[in-house]
Amino acid sequence: MTECLYYVRNWFSHQHYSNRTAPWIKLEKSILHNARVQSLKVDDRWRLVTIWIIASDHDGTFTVCPSQLRHIMGVATQYQALNVLARLEANGLISKQDIRGVKPLLDSKPERKQFTYSDKFLVFWSAYPRKVGKGDAAKSFDKAMVEDNLEAVLEAIEKCKKTSQWQDIKYIPHPATWLNQRRWEDEPDKPGFDWGAVE
Repeated sequence: MTECLYYVRNWFSHQHYSNRTAPWIKLEKSILHNARVQSLKVDDRWRLVTIWIIASDHDGTFTVCPSQLRHIMGVATQYQALNVLARLEANGLISKQDIRGVKPLLDSKPERKQFTYSDKFLVFWSAYPRKVGKGDAAKSFDKAMVEDNLEAVLEAIEKCKKTSQWQDIKYIPHPATWLNQRRWEDEPDKPGFDWGAVE
């Protein structure tokens, strides 16, 4: 007998690893109720688990070499080992045909979408004097739907830049705070009004 390649049934449904050879295999509770497994002799069930362990190094496949076969199966003769394989194959648990199922796409991670700032946000960002928390500011910009009011926002920023409070950077609110509080809607013409808020 020459070397023969075997495949384990539904390997990819039960054993999925991502670019590695795991030091373990998964034994799911469902095998207790699997008719194919239950129809095996108890010794053959353990031999099947041994095959699964061997197959875990080769993506659900294993090659049988006649000289090693009886040692792997824990039987006295090569003939007995071939009979074990024949019983496992007859039950559809292993096959010389590929019956491993569909391999999941675990090896490739989904591409991370690169974050890009909208053109209108970048106009806001270039006008706003305090350049901190750009990501938070972009989220606040979208949340506050500033795109619809960009002219009013830019106009308010220019007015704020002329106030005494905004002459010192530490008194200029973070852009996200300013946007979240919709400070462009403040009414500076009222007596005692003070633009901006100290953070």
